[in-house]
Amino acid sequence: MSDQIPGRAHAWLEIATRTPDAATKFYTELFGWGTETMDMGPEMGNYTMLSHNNHAWAGVMPLEGPHAEGVPPHWAVYFNVDDVDAAAAKAASLGGQILAPAFDIDGVGRTALIQDPYGAVSYLFKSVNPKPEDSPEDPVAWLELYAGDKQGAIDFYTQVMGWGTEHSTEMDYTMLSVDGRNFAGVMAMPEVPPHWGVYFSSPNVDDTLAKVKAAGGDEIMAPFDVPTVGRICVQKDAEGAVFYTITFSGM
Repeated sequence: MSDQIPGRAHAWLEIATRTPDAATKFYTELFGWGTETMDMGPEMGNYTMLSHNNHAWAGVMPLEGPHAEGVPPHWAVYFNVDDVDAAAAKAASLGGQILAPAFDIDGVGRTALIQDPYGAVSYLFKSVNPKPEDSPEDPVAWLELYAGDKQGAIDFYTQVMGWGTEHSTEMDYTMLSVDGRNFAGVMAMPEVPPHWGVYFSSPNVDDTLAKVKAAGGDEIMAPFDVPTVGRICVQKDAEGAVFYTITFSGM
């Protein structure tokens, strides 16, 4: 897994899927990502990781067992924290739930799975590895929290994670920051289940969408332009996991 990188809120991502081989094939062929394998021991077996420019940044997590019943395929985000246990306790004190208590991954770090008071799920993570001197390139372009209670969600995450905020004067959109760097936005969308959305950078979202459809996925929202930002598309993979692509202005 990724070391904790200064100025980056996310430590790791996972595609949770019931068809890990097919999901790996879908994303590696769509984006040109590579793969690596990590031996997680006799209980967990081999863990497939996705890589970008020879840097592993995400994993493929099979949805199996009783705990996965009813859980749809999705992209999950691991967020850096200084103390997983303290952050989980803080989340619970603010009305969140600890879905999986903190546990150690040998040689990697400590993690816990939490749900905010409004339903969005994410992981807390603390690496055991030293912070790198530089920040490896990452295909994650942006994160977005879709919240039924926008201000309530902002209050929750700023207290649990210690993130900063910056509000847009042009629209009802609040950006989250770490170390002074904006990395995510929060939107009030009570019509959809609260969740963290992941944006991947694409040189051309229209071309990427065509590849998505050819591989068995489909569009959820056709490509559209956001002035001064870029062109965005919302799509789902062949199993139904939702992801976003963005071509920034000037690319």
